[in-house]
Amino acid sequence: MEGAVSIALFASNFSDLKFEYKALAPNWKILDKFKRKVISEEKFILAYKDQLNELNATSVVEHLSFLTGGEEPVLMCHCPKTKFCHRHLLADWLENKLGIHIQEFGSSDHIRKDGYLIKKEEPSLFKKED
Repeated sequence: MEGAVSIALFASNFSDLKFEYKALAPNWKILDKFKRKVISEEKFILAYKDQLNELNATSVVEHLSFLTGGEEPVLMCHCPKTKFCHRHLLADWLENKLGIHIQEFGSSDHIRKDGYLIKKEEPSLFKKED
């Protein structure tokens, strides 16, 4: 996949992946505490946002574009699409800092919320009665 960039702390087995951007992976301390359930999702989010706020969002996008040779970057990690993931937090951070919209690859009918990808709720004229 053109433009694929790993933002995971550990190496990927994806054979087409050519690029890594480790500064966007949660640092070892945050990740270890989260995996051992020492910190909650909420504390993980706060710690990861603090880590991201040490970076310059404009520079991050410029570096990603440079890495991919101008191809649109596709940020990848090991997490399944619908599970809690720092990739969704990163996309939200970039959107908030730069005023851009980042679409989840292949999921136009989903939105990100607190580290999750969830299906959009479409309004309906018909409501089920309980």
